[in-house]
Amino acid sequence: MGPQVVNNQWTHLAGTYDGTDMKLYVNGALVGMLPGVSYIPNDFAPLWIGAGQTELQNIGGFFWLGKVDEVALYDRALTDQEVIDHYAAAFAVPIAPPEIIVAPAGISLIAGENATFDVGVHSTPPVTYQWQVDGVDIPGATERILSLLGLQAADAGMYRAKVGNSFGFAFSAAAELEVCSGTCDMPVLNPGFDDASGGFADFWNDNGGSVLGGDVGGNGWTAGYYTGGFPTDNTFATTVNPGPVRQDLNGRSFVEGVTYTLTVDLFSSDTYGPSNGGTLNWRIALTSDGETVAEDAWYSDEFQTAGETVPPGRLISITPNGGPGLTTATLVYTATAADAGKTIGVELGGDVTLGVTQGSSYYGHMDNVQLTADTSVAPTATMTLEWIGGNMVLSWDEAGTLQETEDLDAMWSDVPGATSPTVVVPTTPQNSFRLRE
Repeated sequence: MGPQVVNNQWTHLAGTYDGTDMKLYVNGALVGMLPGVSYIPNDFAPLWIGAGQTELQNIGGFFWLGKVDEVALYDRALTDQEVIDHYAAAFAVPIAPPEIIVAPAGISLIAGENATFDVGVHSTPPVTYQWQVDGVDIPGATERILSLLGLQAADAGMYRAKVGNSFGFAFSAAAELEVCSGTCDMPVLNPGFDDASGGFADFWNDNGGSVLGGDVGGNGWTAGYYTGGFPTDNTFATTVNPGPVRQDLNGRSFVEGVTYTLTVDLFSSDTYGPSNGGTLNWRIALTSDGETVAEDAWYSDEFQTAGETVPPGRLISITPNGGPGLTTATLVYTATAADAGKTIGVELGGDVTLGVTQGSSYYGHMDNVQLTADTSVAPTATMTLEWIGGNMVLSWDEAGTLQETEDLDAMWSDVPGATSPTVVVPTTPQNSFRLRE
């Protein structure tokens, strides 16, 4: 009839019968009622508390395995309010409307992400919840936690909770939900490595590696190490071991089809690194629940001097008295269905596995980490099929490459030279076709 009793915790129970209706209360709340119950006097057995009649005959196993206290019996049915008063007196529960102790927090997300609002309450039970947006009730939003999935621009607004009990109700402070479309900033904490604790850059030292930050790079890199002064400002990241550092964006997750762009300023000392023969590299990456999904690396000119083949556009020239090679590196990644809902992470440094021999990254500095998300949806190619003279004619209306396969579980391959429209002669076994955008 009512909820299960919680072990190792006192529970207040009350039962009433007014000659017609039987009611059960748990912790002051009415949890069940049997209407229209006929009264049958019990004049053949004693009143038992914590046991049943069968225990007297030693044929049952219904003894209460617990403690019972503060038993009271009335010659009338208590009202709902009297039951609440009993419960409040026993458990020191306030007899008042709910008190909001934790208000929902505002949040800014991109279209397609999920939003969660929560409210903390101190109240006499039972407690009711009704979430509102811009002062209007949200149908079905009657739990303590409000979850909004697959946000759209229309979901933006001011969200608050109306919380009630038997003595009234209270409204939480309203929290703003912003839903960004187009190109949106994805805030990275301490992006310029300006803040450091004990020399270590805040928010960047929780996932394997370690990196210094703060004043003069956190490691004494004064302006004298750079021809013409600091290439950015005097706070930046200095890698101190080969392991990567990663910052997971709290509460931010990938959305399928959204394109994410990571930019980082890279540089080194033109008066120190080359004179020590150090080969430098800088790696930047995006992670999905901690797993790398996109990465790229840049290399100092010492790699090329050593005979390595550096990928096009990935060479940073750092020569004595010639500048520190300040470069803004860019990494672009479009999230897949496998990434959807997984936590976005920004990773810097670490082993480079992109075809160039690993070198020291000790003097490879980084600054100004920025991440943006582009929610614009690219045009989708549409393919049509016609049968003409026993042949199949495929046409498509956007740029795309026709692909074919004999087995849907096997690799797809491009159809050489195929342009729209293209004629396909039926084959055995039959081929399947699709467009690769």
